[in-house]
Amino acid sequence: DCDVVILADSLVAARIDDIIAWGPDNLMCDEAHRMKSPDSKRTKAMHKLAASMDSGAIIVMATGTLSVNNAGDVYNPLYITSPDHATSLSGTDTWTQFLDVWCDTEIAWKKRVVVGCKNVSLLRERLIKICMINIDRDKVLDLPARQFMTPSPSIGHTDWSTYKYARDNFLEWMLQNYGKESAERSAKAEAMTRMMRL
Repeated sequence: DCDVVILADSLVAARIDDIIAWGPDNLMCDEAHRMKSPDSKRTKAMHKLAASMDSGAIIVMATGTLSVNNAGDVYNPLYITSPDHATSLSGTDTWTQFLDVWCDTEIAWKKRVVVGCKNVSLLRERLIKICMINIDRDKVLDLPARQFMTPSPSIGHTDWSTYKYARDNFLEWMLQNYGKESAERSAKAEAMTRMMRL
């Protein structure tokens, strides 16, 4: 019997039934960017936990980097805090619909992958309304005001062609760009990865 439980996010999926049985009143999750994939056990467990909580529960998803790879990363952490937050960004109810609004996608490895983003300025404008993005510590510490930049996360056609070639012909690409020793190390890493998946 306790008031607070601190649990590594890597254990949430394994202990989700115990956590739900305990019935927390509120939830604070650090490193929320780890909940970006809708297919991961961790994300599914957090969705299940949030759905089991009372409607008045306070759910905080904290991270220093909400979007690690692309705009699609923001959907699940926001959905966990409240489905309304995720829906308000794009007017859609699902992650795939969210991707349609904010991301350029293509099919790779029989799966839909994000290859670029669109409407980044509008997405940022909407995120500012529902996320606590900045705190007044700059004023407290007498620092200059923060400046926000919104670089385009899209890559150009030439870079995308290089990426596709490297993805499809990885060891050959390593040999051409980094030499024989790097290609041999990469071949060993690829073999180890395949063995770990067995």
